[in-house]
Amino acid sequence: MDREEFLSACSKSKVSYRVPLLNFYKNYADIVDKIYDKYALLDGEDQNKMLVKRLKSWLEQRAYSGIVSTINTLDENSEQKVLGFIHLYDYILKSTDDDFELIDQLFFVPGRFEREFQQRK
Repeated sequence: MDREEFLSACSKSKVSYRVPLLNFYKNYADIVDKIYDKYALLDGEDQNKMLVKRLKSWLEQRAYSGIVSTINTLDENSEQKVLGFIHLYDYILKSTDDDFELIDQLFFVPGRFEREFQQRK
């Protein structure tokens, strides 16, 4: 699932707080693209370059679809918890100055979101 498919699927959520959720994940995808563009064209085997390539591949192969699957299980009762998650991780992503730490957070967010909000059936 690429970025556009991911954002399109997020926009189809039925919950009333869909807009802040979509804005958060659009910002998340923008940060991923920005850091990918910064490192992907570098020559050599820079550690951040290798991590960013793995991040992008992992997101497209597994994480984006996992986030969408989780979003599809959300209900109105999860609103405050989801908005709190968005507020916290939006702050963390915007305030991280170190690229290595930012890449680490970009890997962390999808799994944390799934663990926090995946409804067990």
